[in-house]
Amino acid sequence: MKKGKILFLKARTGMDDPSPPMSFSYLGRIAKEEGYEVLVENLNAQYNEKINKEIIELIKKETPDMIGIHIFTNAARYSYELMREIRPFSKLIIAGGPHSTACPEEILERGADVAFIGEAEISFRNFLKNFPKKWKKIKGIVYMDNNKIIRNKPEEI
Repeated sequence: MKKGKILFLKARTGMDDPSPPMSFSYLGRIAKEEGYEVLVENLNAQYNEKINKEIIELIKKETPDMIGIHIFTNAARYSYELMREIRPFSKLIIAGGPHSTACPEEILERGADVAFIGEAEISFRNFLKNFPKKWKKIKGIVYMDNNKIIRNKPEEI
């Protein structure tokens, strides 16, 4: 029985990339092991010509329970634009990647609900196991609660 659906996204940056971030493979496997259906859209891939409006239509059609966005620092502005456009149609936006670890507060201010810090394999699994009720105690995440930024301890590796 499926627990829910996760859509992993990488924003278009103008630099073609033939494959999604490796984290999508790791985290997608974890999500499947935890009973989630996984969708992946790498808008930066050389074969992908979709635009953000088509991603909004995909979100409306598939209604994922959460959307995970991978953010590199040098392409953060493109990820922020994508988050801004999909925010009204998203139940929960989670963010990861190097920029999420370096600037989690900024990512929350720009539209994500949860920022994963550090290597997310353990914290992401724990997040999924405890979603939707008890995820706020998970190590390795930063989130907003009543307009206050909460930074949990990093996950031990």
